[in-house]
Amino acid sequence: MTTGVVAVLLLVTGCSDSTTGTTDPAGQGDAGNGQEQQNRLPHSGAPAVEDPVEDTREYEADPCTILPDDKLDDVGFPIEDSSEDLEASVGPRCTYHVEGVLAGTLGVSLAKAESGGLSHIYSLNEDGILELFEEVDDIHGHPAVIAAERDQRENGECDIYIGLRDDAGLDVQVTFSSAEHSEHHDAPCDAAYRLAELGIETLQAGE
Repeated sequence: MTTGVVAVLLLVTGCSDSTTGTTDPAGQGDAGNGQEQQNRLPHSGAPAVEDPVEDTREYEADPCTILPDDKLDDVGFPIEDSSEDLEASVGPRCTYHVEGVLAGTLGVSLAKAESGGLSHIYSLNEDGILELFEEVDDIHGHPAVIAAERDQRENGECDIYIGLRDDAGLDVQVTFSSAEHSEHHDAPCDAAYRLAELGIETLQAGE
């Protein structure tokens, strides 16, 4: 069951009208208020992104290049295989299976601009939707939070969201559900943070 940032982003994107792009009032409250917030990013206490990554089009077309296999291997995550989903609801996504790790998966997504960036995560926390919400140290100048609808860290899962611009972000997910087969099971957020560092380094280098 997905309980991290991807899931809570779907609370909005899953209720959007594909023609108009407006939010279903029955699902998420008054659409006008949501649009007003979207027009004045950041909001809900989210920090502004002071040094935004403006152009992510190259990575939107090939999200698996955000975390290249050779770089993942260098930091201790040898990859067995990877697959991309350019039509994922929250934005282009790459999923990796870690070599030799039972139920060891990594995921990286470029959240769509209409998701509201880091402000959306902060607003979900304000609304009491998130069980887990922890601000962490900026990653190469970009604000970041660990967040989830359900806290699954003890089960080897962690999700970290990094602001790329005020209206867009990078989401990194890890799942290491077997302590017997993965050294990262007991500290999944440490692994997610290291991968987020790698992802931001890649995106900044591509500017």
